[in-house]
Amino acid sequence: MWLLLVGFLFLFGFLRHVYVRFYVCPGTLYARRLPNGMDIVGCSGDHLEDIVYHENFEDRTYFRSGVKVDASSYVIDVGANIGLFALSLLKDFPGIKISCVEPVPVLFEACKQNVTRYSLNATDVKCHNVGLGGEECTVPFTYCPQASAASGQFEDKDVLVAKDKRITSWIAAVLEDGATGGVLPQFVKSVTSLLRGPMGTLVAIVLIPAWVLLAIWYAAGTMPRQKFMATITTLDHILKKDGIAQVDLLKVDVEGAELLVMKSISREAFSRIRQIVVEVHDIDNRTNLITTMLKENGFVVSKEEEEHLATHKLLHLDTLYAVRK
Repeated sequence: MWLLLVGFLFLFGFLRHVYVRFYVCPGTLYARRLPNGMDIVGCSGDHLEDIVYHENFEDRTYFRSGVKVDASSYVIDVGANIGLFALSLLKDFPGIKISCVEPVPVLFEACKQNVTRYSLNATDVKCHNVGLGGEECTVPFTYCPQASAASGQFEDKDVLVAKDKRITSWIAAVLEDGATGGVLPQFVKSVTSLLRGPMGTLVAIVLIPAWVLLAIWYAAGTMPRQKFMATITTLDHILKKDGIAQVDLLKVDVEGAELLVMKSISREAFSRIRQIVVEVHDIDNRTNLITTMLKENGFVVSKEEEEHLATHKLLHLDTLYAVRK
């Protein structure tokens, strides 16, 4: 009986692994259609792609607290990924000028193809296969093929700090986000409310067999992260290279490197920026440090806690919205 059970679990994991590796092929570019009908190039197997779509096209995450642009604006998108933020701008404001900054080569290629397809003129959008920092250099970088929005310079343990450490809260959040991103079957959402309830621990114990299957499903379908050396440049260099006199919106979403990016902006470059939206991993008082920096450079700053994903609600993640006085 035990041998049959072990054999079934092994076969289950083996088939899942073969399907993901050879059929899904995470990290390869493919043609897809967004829910709004736009045809784009996406990255196969990226479970966060639809969530990023929702943030940009439906939730309008970066346009709160008075932040706004129009067709005459110039936007710099730092951490552009495959270009969904830029595409939302091109859709709503034809003719808008954008500089996309993305250090991961495959994401950069997808971004370049996508924005080229939807820009009115070839010169409207410029793409740079670099990251931003304080100097011209190269740094170790990690690309996550199945969660590209989590790719970055730092390890998760160094930039993600939990504000809720209850195991049942995390199981429920991971299940909910896994189903939302497509890595887990949709039916798992039905147990999340039970796990968050007063009997959550008991429910978790009763469902141990299901956790075993889900753990195998997840582990067998997870492909290795890819390490590479990313090229880093400065914001001042981007401004000079693209001939940007004024930045109407600087959007920074760089998975833990935001303090490095913000510290690297020279006072002269700051003087050219009208609005800034930055995602902050609030470790070591980082939200207050960046808020103070923005206020010292003439911005009025508002803060919202990030809650795009169930797991985000359990972490110290903030979004800062800075607008010139």
